[in-house]
Amino acid sequence: MDPALLRPGRLEVQIEIPLPDQASRREISQIHFAALRKRNRLSYPLRCAIDGVASSYNGEADLETDRSNGRKRRALKQAASNAVGFISKSPPIYDLAVETEGFSGADIEGVVRSAGSLALSRVRKQGAGVDALLITLDDVKQALVEVKA
Repeated sequence: MDPALLRPGRLEVQIEIPLPDQASRREISQIHFAALRKRNRLSYPLRCAIDGVASSYNGEADLETDRSNGRKRRALKQAASNAVGFISKSPPIYDLAVETEGFSGADIEGVVRSAGSLALSRVRKQGAGVDALLITLDDVKQALVEVKA
């Protein structure tokens, strides 16, 4: 803070706001991703990472990435195959609240915006429109790297 602001008579009360804890970071992430979740623009593994629950799918293959007609049957077969694998061993949990340790609420908002930009860029390179936009866990992981830098 600028020392001129701290001179007597300027700012007499200083309030220090600490960085959010893990539960608070989870809630902040849920708030910033809420509009995208409502519009079904988040992949299943990303939703699990935001909520801090185990994903039963491997990678980014889930029903929502296979929105096109004709792919639904393949997606269901993949989901059944993944469910069998899930029963035999529990996959690791990627928890976004843990990965954002040391982030402020503004930093988490930056991660959400960056992930959205990365997803939009990917969709545009594929030649698809905004209707095909789906933010994946890989987009968020890449955004975390960019925001940390």
